[in-house]
Amino acid sequence: MSTPGLSLMTMILRDSEEADAINAQGVYGLTGPSPAEHLPGFKDLGASAVPYLLSVLDGEREGYWAARGLEVIGPGAKAASKPLEARVPERPRLAGTLFCVDPERALELGLHEKATTRSELLETARGLAAAPFSRLVHAMLRSNDPAVVKDALREGSSGQSCLQLARQHPELLPWPLLRDLARGENARGACAVLSVRQDPGDALLVLAQGVDFEGALEWLAPLPGSERLAAELQPWNVCELLRRRRCAGLTTDPAVAKGAVRRALDDARSGGEALLVRLIRELGDDTLLATLPDCLGTYYVWERNEADDPVLLLLGMKGAAGLAALDAGIARSTGKHQQHLTLLRAQLARWKRPTWTTVEAGDARYLEGHLELGTGPRATTFDDSALASYAAALLFDPRCAHAALQLARIDRGFGTPITPERLAWLRSLGVRDEALLSELATPVPPVQGERFRPCGSSQLAPAIAKRAEAAGLPSVAANCLHGEKAEIARLRAAAQQQLDAARDAVTTGS
Repeated sequence: MSTPGLSLMTMILRDSEEADAINAQGVYGLTGPSPAEHLPGFKDLGASAVPYLLSVLDGEREGYWAARGLEVIGPGAKAASKPLEARVPERPRLAGTLFCVDPERALELGLHEKATTRSELLETARGLAAAPFSRLVHAMLRSNDPAVVKDALREGSSGQSCLQLARQHPELLPWPLLRDLARGENARGACAVLSVRQDPGDALLVLAQGVDFEGALEWLAPLPGSERLAAELQPWNVCELLRRRRCAGLTTDPAVAKGAVRRALDDARSGGEALLVRLIRELGDDTLLATLPDCLGTYYVWERNEADDPVLLLLGMKGAAGLAALDAGIARSTGKHQQHLTLLRAQLARWKRPTWTTVEAGDARYLEGHLELGTGPRATTFDDSALASYAAALLFDPRCAHAALQLARIDRGFGTPITPERLAWLRSLGVRDEALLSELATPVPPVQGERFRPCGSSQLAPAIAKRAEAAGLPSVAANCLHGEKAEIARLRAAAQQQLDAARDAVTTGS
C-alpha cells in the first residue's frame, strides 16, 4: 500500500487540474490532511517531483512545503540547484534548501560566510545526517571570519552540533584545525570540543587556555598548573579538584580554595556540612579543624551509615587532634548544639577506620570495573568507586605507592597524560619498576563517555569494551560485555594481573 504522501503526489504530478482541486481542498491550507504527512512521499518520488515543486515554490502557502519537499529529496533534487540559487538573494530561507540539494554549490557561493544565510544553513543542516552536516562545519571552521568559526563551534539547541559530532562521530571532525583554533580567538569553543574527546595530547593545550573547566575537571585536575581551574568551578568541584591533584602527588595552596571554603562555611550552618569537611580533609589545613564543631549545630549521623559519614572520617583520621577539636567545641557550646556534639563524640569514640578506605577495597572495586563516580553537585552522595578507595587510602598513608599507581592507571585510561612530575612522585614513593612507569607514561586512546558508566547503551558496548581494553582498563571492558563468560573471565584476569604488577612494583623496590 502506498503512503499518503506518495499517492497524493502521484495525483498532483499526473494532472495539474487535480493539483488545483487538491489545493482547493485545503491540502496546503489549514484544513484537510497535514502537509507534513506528505513529506515522506517526496523521498520516494525523487527527481520526478522537482518540476512540480519548483512550479509552486513561489506560492504564498505552497512555497514553504515545496522547499521542505526539496529538502527531503536532497541531492536527488539537484536539478533545482540553479532555480534555488537565483532565489536565495531575495529569500535567504532557501539557502538551507539549496544546501540540502546541492551542498557543493551552497558552499561555493559562500552562503556560510553571510550572516543572513548562515543561520538558515545551520538550522537546516542540523537536521541532516552527521556526514552532510560535518561538511558545513568543515567549511565554517576554515573561515577567516571569527564570527563564522564561532557559530560552527556553538552548541545547537536541537539537532546536530560540533560537540555532538565530537561525541558520536569524532572521525568527521578536523582535529588538527580544532587544535589551531584552540590557540586563537575562538579558544573557548574549540577547547569545549577538544574536551569531549579528551585526547591526552590535547590536555595541556586546553588547560593552558583556561576555559570550560567544569566539563573537563577529571581530565585536567591531575595536571601541574590545574589549580587555575578553581576560579571557574563550583565549590563542590573545587573539592574534587583538590582531591585529584592530591592523588597525582600535587600540593595546592589553601588560598586557591579560599572562596569555596568561605561558601562552605556559610552553607554548613544550614545543613551543608559534607562539603566543608571534605574541603578541610583535602586541604589538610588543621587550622580549620578547630572551627568545625561550631558549624555542626544541627549535624546528626545515622548510626547505620557511620562508616560512610564524612565528619566521622575526618575527625577519626585526625586521631587525637580530631578528638581534641570536638571536645573543645563541646566545652564552648550549649543546649541542643552541645547535645548534637556530645552524640557525635560518642560515635567518634567507637569509630573504626572504614574498610572502604583501604587499598584492598580499592582493588575489589577495580576488579568490578567500578572505577569512577565522576563529578557533580553530590554533597551527600557516597562515592563507592575504586578511585574513592585509593584516594582515601592515600589520606591515611600518603606514601601508599600501590594506591598511587592505580590512580595513575585510571587517569591514563580516561585520557589524562601521566607527566614527568607524576612519575617522579611515584618513584619517590618507592616504585622501581621502570617498565611499568614507562607503560603509564605512554598515552593511549582514552575511554570516552560518562566515567561512572562508560558503556552506555548495549549497542555501543562492544566498541567501548574494545576501546577500554586498549586504554588499559580491562575490568571496564568486562563490564561492557554480557553473556560472553570466557571473554569476561579473560578480561578480569588481566585486571588482576595489573593489580599484581602494582604490588610487585612496590615490594621489589622496598
